[in-house]
Amino acid sequence: MEEDLSIFLVDDSPTSRLALRQALTSQAGVRILGEAVNGKEALEKIPGANPDVVLMDVAMPVMDGITATKMLTAQDGRRHIMLISDLAERDRHLGFRGLEAGALDVMQKPTGRELRDLEFCRRWVKKLRLLSKVPLVSRRSPRAGPAAPANRLAPPAVSRRYRYLCVGASTGGPQSLQRLLSSLGGKPPWPILIVQHISEGFVKGLSSWLTDTTGVIVRLAATGEAPEPGVAYLPPDGVHLTLRQHELTLVGPAAGARADHVPSVDVLFDSVVDSGAGVATLAVLLTGMGADGARGLLRVREAGGWTIAQDEATSVVYGMPKAAHKLGAACEVLPLDAIGPRALGLTRPS
Repeated sequence: MEEDLSIFLVDDSPTSRLALRQALTSQAGVRILGEAVNGKEALEKIPGANPDVVLMDVAMPVMDGITATKMLTAQDGRRHIMLISDLAERDRHLGFRGLEAGALDVMQKPTGRELRDLEFCRRWVKKLRLLSKVPLVSRRSPRAGPAAPANRLAPPAVSRRYRYLCVGASTGGPQSLQRLLSSLGGKPPWPILIVQHISEGFVKGLSSWLTDTTGVIVRLAATGEAPEPGVAYLPPDGVHLTLRQHELTLVGPAAGARADHVPSVDVLFDSVVDSGAGVATLAVLLTGMGADGARGLLRVREAGGWTIAQDEATSVVYGMPKAAHKLGAACEVLPLDAIGPRALGLTRPS
């Protein structure tokens, strides 16, 4: 029997609210606690309703979903907010601003056909249930402080030349990636290979947003491309990003048969080790639900690479880094704002 899930809907369109309500309540245990037509009304109603999840449109009159998210998070940092967007170019950037403001996820607004598809609704409600259980560790932007990792090692010899920086992230990742890339000084000394779990349709917007806000060029990877130092690469929707013979290769879901996500952090880390580049890799695992990347991080460490996991205090969701820490996969556990400088310090002899 499914656990109860209470949802508050915020959308200025009566037609959209009706379609969302009917689709969500088609699943057992789902209750709609209330509705609002804009962010201002949501601010007035949500504290009293206290839903498990707030499902909010991005673009609305009177007060948009970004402003409302920021104010709701300031009221109560434990709010689980998912933003929905129609994927217009303007909304893509607004969606990522919403993640900065405190939303846990942003996704394309479902079409009418999708909302009538019971299997789609089942998967969506499953995701909302998972989001509702996320322990919200940090909703602010803490400064880097002294780390106290249980498994910090002596740094490798300064003569080592790291060739790649590989990064994995999930929930809370876009804003964490923004801060990590911003700390690298605009022209990092290695190519950066990134796997970020994100709703379909948003990865192109993510690459544009990161390029615009970090000073690092971020683009979608292509098979056969030789990764360039100073450039970050994301896989397009629906494929895994891998490294083979020092070239980027995009592979279909079947290539990561053990993976629960497409793209998968484990698949990326595994490919780096299998290509013989593990010893020349800095691998970083950031905030996120689940355990994707933990096993792969351990393989990079065992291959002689240097591995870093984000600490609990600065993670939005301490899931993936925690799993890595439990496996002994991280050479270091560091606050978010210390990871970039540390990676540069390990690469550039002092």
